[in-house]
Amino acid sequence: MIDNFSARLRYFRSKQNLSQTELSDLVGISQKQISDYEVGNSVPRQANLLKLIEALKVTKQEFLTTPIDTESDVMSALEFVSFYNEASDLKISLPANIVQDLPLNKEKVIPTRINGQSMLPLLNNGDIALIDTNQNQPQDGKLFAINFFNEEIIARVFRNPDGTLLLSRDNPDYPPKTVRIDEVEIIGKVVYRMGSI
Repeated sequence: MIDNFSARLRYFRSKQNLSQTELSDLVGISQKQISDYEVGNSVPRQANLLKLIEALKVTKQEFLTTPIDTESDVMSALEFVSFYNEASDLKISLPANIVQDLPLNKEKVIPTRINGQSMLPLLNNGDIALIDTNQNQPQDGKLFAINFFNEEIIARVFRNPDGTLLLSRDNPDYPPKTVRIDEVEIIGKVVYRMGSI
């Protein structure tokens, strides 16, 4: 285990002036995975560690031994952005350095708790998803929170040629549904997930 790995990753990424998204593109892993590394939710396997070090333009020795000012790094990580869902009284806060890399309008984002198993394996029961309510126009294959007959569901949305929408779940135990656009309210696009791995 690398001492202060998450702080080291944030430090060297900042030194290279890279966003989480830019680093994820260089390494070939998701921005979410970089975020998980930086907040300490997970650590990379050896192959990804070596790719990260190469992308950060340091040697393995430099990455492992350079003194890191963890106190100032912790202070920068203490800047949080909060999101609140009045309907469910759910409030969450994320480090500002994570939020800045997300494709969202912060003022229009609400958190929601995943209930059920319809989107397994991507979304687990109890996970929290951030929903950007400003992004409420269907995009084929993207995840949206939808009010479907007074029940909030998460589904992939596809437009059918006849103007209807196909709501598809990742779990094959939940068959897709075709609905008229006036039968649903698209609450917003899922832009971030917090939960177990």
